[in-house]
Amino acid sequence: MDRELEDPSVWGDQNRAQALGRERASLEAVITALDRLDQSLIESGELIQLAEEESDASTLSDLADEVAR
Repeated sequence: MDRELEDPSVWGDQNRAQALGRERASLEAVITALDRLDQSLIESGELIQLAEEESDASTLSDLADEVAR
C-alpha cells in the first residue's frame, strides 16, 4: 500500500488517493488494536503464571474473566 501512495500517478486520481489513505488509516487502526490485544494477552499470561505459582485462586478467576471479555 505504501508503495502505491508513493507512486506520483496515484495523486493524479484524487478519489483513488483518498481511498488508499482511508484504507491505510483503517489498517493502521486494526494493527494498533491487535498490538494492544497481543500485549494484554502477554501480560495476562504472566499474571496467570504468577497466580498459579502463588496458588492465588482469586487472581486466577479475575484473569479468566478478563481474558473472556
